[in-house]
Amino acid sequence: MNRRQFILAGLGTPAITLHPGSPINFITDPATSLILPGATPRTRPRTSRMRWAQLAFVENDPKHFDPDFWLDYFRRIHADGALLSAGGVVAFYPTNVPHHHRSDWLGNSDPVGEMIKGCRKMNMSVVLRTDPHATRQDMFDAHPDYISVTADGKPRRHWANPDLWVTCAYGPYNLVFMTDVHREIMQRYQPDGIFSNRWAGHGICYCRHCTENFKKATGLDLPRSERRLDPAYQKWEAWRKDRLRDVWFTWDGEIRKQRASARFIPNGFPDKLETGKFADFFFADQQARRGVIPPWSNAMGAKELRAGLGMKPIVNIFSVGVEEEYRWKDSVQNDAEIRIWVAEGVANGMRPCFVKFGAYIYDKRWMKAVEKMYQAYLRNETYLKNTAPLARIGLVYSEQTSQKYGGKPWQEKSNEHALGVYQALVEEHLPFEMVNDKLLDRDHLKPFRLLILPNIAALSDSQCRQLRDFVNAGGSLLATFETSLYDEEGQPRNDFGLTDLFGVSVDRTNAPGTTAPVHHSPRHHSPGHHIPRRHSPGHKCRPGRRPHAQLLPPHKNRPPRRERPGRRLQDHQLRIQGKGQTQLGLPFSRHPDPHLSRPPDGRRLPQAGRDRHPRALPQRARPRPQHRAPRPQSRKRPRRLHTRATSTAVSGRC
Repeated sequence: MNRRQFILAGLGTPAITLHPGSPINFITDPATSLILPGATPRTRPRTSRMRWAQLAFVENDPKHFDPDFWLDYFRRIHADGALLSAGGVVAFYPTNVPHHHRSDWLGNSDPVGEMIKGCRKMNMSVVLRTDPHATRQDMFDAHPDYISVTADGKPRRHWANPDLWVTCAYGPYNLVFMTDVHREIMQRYQPDGIFSNRWAGHGICYCRHCTENFKKATGLDLPRSERRLDPAYQKWEAWRKDRLRDVWFTWDGEIRKQRASARFIPNGFPDKLETGKFADFFFADQQARRGVIPPWSNAMGAKELRAGLGMKPIVNIFSVGVEEEYRWKDSVQNDAEIRIWVAEGVANGMRPCFVKFGAYIYDKRWMKAVEKMYQAYLRNETYLKNTAPLARIGLVYSEQTSQKYGGKPWQEKSNEHALGVYQALVEEHLPFEMVNDKLLDRDHLKPFRLLILPNIAALSDSQCRQLRDFVNAGGSLLATFETSLYDEEGQPRNDFGLTDLFGVSVDRTNAPGTTAPVHHSPRHHSPGHHIPRRHSPGHKCRPGRRPHAQLLPPHKNRPPRRERPGRRLQDHQLRIQGKGQTQLGLPFSRHPDPHLSRPPDGRRLPQAGRDRHPRALPQRARPRPQHRAPRPQSRKRPRRLHTRATSTAVSGRC
């Protein structure tokens, strides 16, 4: 018996007791040696396995796929959890629920049952997958009210398959029909949980159920457009969240009736805070990147979920195929792309789960890469369990700002503020965690010494008060752009909600909508090239107060200058306020010509780490170039473009 088993068996109580609101919340099951609060041995979910495999069946798979091939592969990669398609649009088992369409290739077979039997012989956890987003003509004929309706009153055909109808997610199709399907699946197979894909609807539905229920709940008619800032649409978003919560609880309650330890696992919910509150276990469907999305976006998703879920198990569903706009599910990503995407998730606490759409394989090149990764994770499993974040920097994200803020030219793509700061922290190798803006209480902020607010524009008075308490307790704040300039409903304030901390006020003499040139380095553009930039209302330093640090935009052929009290600061500035002793080196700007401002006493702001970019120093502090003998022609290297972002620092003791 090892120490952990002794503690569990001998004491019968958790070895670690934490405050219920603590962000470091250890949750899992006996397989990973952590403890679910309030759970008995009969009700603990068995879904906290470390390496998962998903088979997303297509309709003709019952005729073509080889279950022994897949079970042998699961054995080779040491998978200890399986996610298997069961029902919804298509039933891959002999269902008895009326209008639950059986696969035309099913015959007398039961591929779901065969796979479950083989997985359980290997002591794997099994979660079954349903997909309720569409249905067949027989369902349309029997229950036309189950079908989603467009704004012009027409039943909605499926966008990819004209033989299917899109279902309404907020009415009896989910609450009645899919509840029957989930009950049958639980009674027949007793899985460890049911995961539903595409269960949350596809925009506004104008069926009679939605029309009546929305009118009853709000007194309004359904909005005719999906403009994010339309008050009627925001009412619909809140109503939709309530309806989806009802669906979640209905399915979860029925599943627990059949097996107390089983859970319903939604594929996404419109509120990450409630996801963390109600979910014991979660599948993060972050399959791959497309276009110019950086690999760390997988890690960012993991951090955002962990901000609400704590250390509850999160499984990362990743695709082995190409996930571009026009995708073919039998395509294969190259090995390096698969590895870097999965590594970002695993390094941030997620458990990997490959997904293969279609159980018949045309291209097997991905299989060896996944096998090597999973075997490596098995060898290092000890270090992937029982983890907790130790970062002391918190990067705040805000669903509230995403929903209620915007509408003006300079507020477009406001999410890029967070992306830029995230990239800067990654480049500087600074450990950090994401912080949900609705969890700013003392207990959740206790681990952090510095909070970064990248344009968290919509903050309530209560949230501003919590941030002041954080500063008064010794923490530091770094905020950008219009942080706290709007309330929780997106209504503008006369001044920043945190103006007393920042020491700056809004200067509305800089009229919105004006443009100013932004000069770029001739290394990237021709001399004098400029791009118009839209301005927000400026910021003015309050009399008698100086910002602790500020970032001034670069000026062509001109050294940086210091702002004085009472003078207007530029819109892109850095503000740091706090009693804590903090040292920070933070790349902040996209501009390739970096400049640093100076603190009031004129000292040069120090760089964090080795200063590798002489142009990041003020004009007078730049080192003189050293004259060296020219290199032989054969050793010349092509000139590399400087891409290092502007850095600034605040001195102090960590």
